[in-house]
Amino acid sequence: MDFNFNQGEAVLSESAGLLISILMRYPEISTISFNPEDNLICLSFSFVHGPDEERFIKAKDKLLDCLKTYSFLEGKKVPALTFHWTTLDEISVLRVEYDVETLSKSEISLIISFLQEEFGDCLMKDPEPGDFMGEEDLLLQEEFISYMLESFKGATPRKKLIAFREEGKVHVFKK
Repeated sequence: MDFNFNQGEAVLSESAGLLISILMRYPEISTISFNPEDNLICLSFSFVHGPDEERFIKAKDKLLDCLKTYSFLEGKKVPALTFHWTTLDEISVLRVEYDVETLSKSEISLIISFLQEEFGDCLMKDPEPGDFMGEEDLLLQEEFISYMLESFKGATPRKKLIAFREEGKVHVFKK
């Protein structure tokens, strides 16, 4: 079977693959999007019976300290992050906007580990970690994400992308 892509379609396909891989590897992320206009990746996390805003603000400050410490230890520039917290009835959503040029797989893992530690009682996951992947598969997925993030930085798509999880399936849309 032959696939003919022009370079733009290949970049779009690889970028969609990156978003899918991140969602498959990290079931805590409910939505991931990329906006080429501002070069930001947005990770969204959902919380049932979510924490109140005061608890979130304290946790956000601790998370920023963790990321600053990680950046210092890695000899990297401190990432530019934006946090948005929204509560609707019983569900709360945290959106973390991250500059593509500074995002790494390790930082995604750090954010998720932190959220599990701080909000494990209400952080939603779909599916449960390890339900579909063995340990070897998880390691391969992590290597793939690291590789794709580096590729993504060099050739970002011109279209907006959004990927989300619904009933165990991952959906990707371009805008």
